[in-house]
Amino acid sequence: MRIQENLEKSKYEADGSIQIQGKTIPYHTICEDNFFVDEENNPVASIFSYAYFRSDIENNSKRPILFIYNGGPGCASLWLHMGLFGPRIVKLDDELNLPTVPPFELEDNPHCLLDLCDLVFIDPVGTGLGRLIQEKARNEFYETHGDVRSVSKFIEQFLARYNRRNSPVLLAGESYGTARSALLTGELMGAGPEKADTMGISVSGIFLLGSYFIEKLPVEASATDLITMAATNYFHNPKENISQKDFIDEAFAFASTEYVTALFLGDACPNKEQIADKLAYYSGIDRTYWLRHHLHMDMQKGFAHKLLEDKGLALGFYDGRYTWNNDPEIMEASNLKWLNLLCCFADNHIHPISIGENELNDFGTDLDLFGQYLHNQQTLDAYYATPRIYNAHGRRIGMYALGADILTILPIEPYVVLNQIEGIEEWYVFMNDRLVKYRDLMSFIKKFDYYDANHRMVCLSKEDISEALNTLAIQKL
Repeated sequence: MRIQENLEKSKYEADGSIQIQGKTIPYHTICEDNFFVDEENNPVASIFSYAYFRSDIENNSKRPILFIYNGGPGCASLWLHMGLFGPRIVKLDDELNLPTVPPFELEDNPHCLLDLCDLVFIDPVGTGLGRLIQEKARNEFYETHGDVRSVSKFIEQFLARYNRRNSPVLLAGESYGTARSALLTGELMGAGPEKADTMGISVSGIFLLGSYFIEKLPVEASATDLITMAATNYFHNPKENISQKDFIDEAFAFASTEYVTALFLGDACPNKEQIADKLAYYSGIDRTYWLRHHLHMDMQKGFAHKLLEDKGLALGFYDGRYTWNNDPEIMEASNLKWLNLLCCFADNHIHPISIGENELNDFGTDLDLFGQYLHNQQTLDAYYATPRIYNAHGRRIGMYALGADILTILPIEPYVVLNQIEGIEEWYVFMNDRLVKYRDLMSFIKKFDYYDANHRMVCLSKEDISEALNTLAIQKL
């Protein structure tokens, strides 16, 4: 993989200036293609770059240079370019009520960093004006390390082209761009797959805008998210007796101490009622919701829809200050899709889980909570009783086994998964080499624990089984 310099390419240059902290900063702009070629020097892909060089500096060879890219993956640098770092950005008269149709007005960016460093915005291959030219090269660029190798090659070539090899290199990535930055740093320094070709470029600093690291959080996401919930809740529901800063600080202290401990203990937490009260105070979400969801909260699928539910509004997923109509028809459609998914899940597993009203109240359309629910069910230390089908004297019967002091999951009404066996005349339970009718035993048992909508858990002692057999055992089939 290499960049060829002598190919005919699109290149645009212009000059401009900007006021930053009362000082006029002139700059020169170069926007251009950067082609990757194959062995025959045929272009296979391109990265497009938008560079802004401060032009009132005689020697910029050691001036810091900041390389900027969005994430996605698949996202052009437009959003950071025209929304945050560029010398000209979209004008927002009301940042919470954005214009939705072009043409958009532009204005000078008072927070632009051109007074401190030069700026280079990158459209990686397949984003913005960056192009995949030959389909054969798809696998070379459209994967994690291919993306990193191509961006590193671009940076190396760019620094050489503009005599900036001695410039401190800075990286700014948003969303997936944060993961790109982490890998890109190693690649530039010679720790990546292309060690032999690297120039050994040191990275002097990294801006992480959001995060997309795949690694699991060191604590439950609900604990780290509570601080954001508190800030968002305060914005929409300001408190009279406490400042926003103090409110957020209190939430942080609670999340990092009492709440983390409560999440670790789970349902064994002795003071979960008090924890739920504090969670309701900081988040603005009723304590009953927190208790029903075992003190967990998903930001997008739970908090975003619940905080302003009484006003018919949902929060923006990227910025909680924004709101949109929480359309019940959309939610209903999501529920139907969700239920279809559950049906598919239940119908294709040997040990099905039956989803009823109680379960839907617990996780609703929240996939994370559903995953937690499945994990809890599947790791339960219990025997999931499955039936055996026999032909006895011309009759087809079904039979479950039940042992003493074993937590056992039994259906309320016996059945065969997928109903692939029909004509079962009677159901029995086998205990201590003797049989009882299934429905008789279920009526006899005095205490069950809930498992799901169609199953219960029971743990019978030797004495319980002996009593059941003395009362219910049949002599023969």
